[in-house]
Amino acid sequence: MRFAWTLAWRYFFSKKNPTAVNWISGIALVGYGIGAAALLILLSALNGFESLIFDGYQHSDADYRIVPAKGKTFALSQDDSLGLAQWPGVQAAGPVVHEKAILQHDKGETVVEVMGLSDGALACLDLDTLVVAGDNRLNGNSMAASLAAALSYRINLGAGSGNLTLMAPDPESVSVSQTELLMEPIVASALLSLEQEGQSQRVYVSLALARRLFRLEASSNEWFLSGTISRQALETWLSQRGLVLENRQEQHRSLYKMFNTEKWVAFGLFIFVLLLISFNLLGSLSMLVLAKRPDMRYLQSAGLKSSGRAAWVFYESLFIGGVGTLGGLLVGFALVWAQHHFGFVQTQGSFSIPYPVQFRPLDLGLIMGICLVLSLLSAVVPALLSARNQWGKA
Repeated sequence: MRFAWTLAWRYFFSKKNPTAVNWISGIALVGYGIGAAALLILLSALNGFESLIFDGYQHSDADYRIVPAKGKTFALSQDDSLGLAQWPGVQAAGPVVHEKAILQHDKGETVVEVMGLSDGALACLDLDTLVVAGDNRLNGNSMAASLAAALSYRINLGAGSGNLTLMAPDPESVSVSQTELLMEPIVASALLSLEQEGQSQRVYVSLALARRLFRLEASSNEWFLSGTISRQALETWLSQRGLVLENRQEQHRSLYKMFNTEKWVAFGLFIFVLLLISFNLLGSLSMLVLAKRPDMRYLQSAGLKSSGRAAWVFYESLFIGGVGTLGGLLVGFALVWAQHHFGFVQTQGSFSIPYPVQFRPLDLGLIMGICLVLSLLSAVVPALLSARNQWGKA
């Protein structure tokens, strides 16, 4: 096999009497390089957009959320609540009431997403970094509310611009036709920069106010946790109480699924392009076997077995695919690094920002593995042909 490796190395780097076979092999090598570079750039760009969006949830969403496996609300005993707050690795924890309501200001009304936060749940978030106007005073004033800045345009509202009213249906109403509205006055103490998907209608209030508004005195429909925890152990403990633990990605499952779908569809399209390039490699290897028939006849006479001839073709394919892939990955990594540090490619629009990119080593291994597998599969047919005795005859 060492001789087959040396033979493949000799034909791969041979510059004497270049033929059409050499040009076709060169095209296949360049094709693998371009395909590998394009794949790395594409995956890095998608990773960048994914990180840009999900990093925006770090300040407005907790590390973990606990929700009921069935139904909308649940109640924890005092001992369970204390045990959850003191779970190993948990830095902060607290109950949350999360429901829809109507926000009224003067003659304007809009549907909002109300989140009533306990002191423990509030400690899981970093809302102070999102304040664009006013002061986040959920701890100090039971009527205080922090609103998404987009709501100020929707109902002509400014921070501290007067009293607002939250309205929600009374769950104890006799019938739909006689539904009564529960009302709670609030004061807009702060406007928050909430620009992520599904956050433009959020209103943060104290837990006590939310429980009065939605009549959830003894129950909550979420718990927030922050910290580094043993997830498997906590999930087992929660499952015994009919509860489910969700990390930040699982809290936005549909958005994350959309990104993954887009990523793998694009990845599949580029794999198809690499597959077409592999047919070019298959053709060049088959022509190379034909062109080297006299050499194979002498080597067969010298004792080179059919397995050695097949190994030569595999090594030749490995050289072409490996060198092309490695070169493409180096070029792709250089371009990703340059974009990350200098941002020479900008988005189109009123506010141009550099396209976000994020390099992940796992992508590098995935691309290299797929390219090498495709290059080796391209060598199967030529290797089988070269192993047959008739390819060794003049």
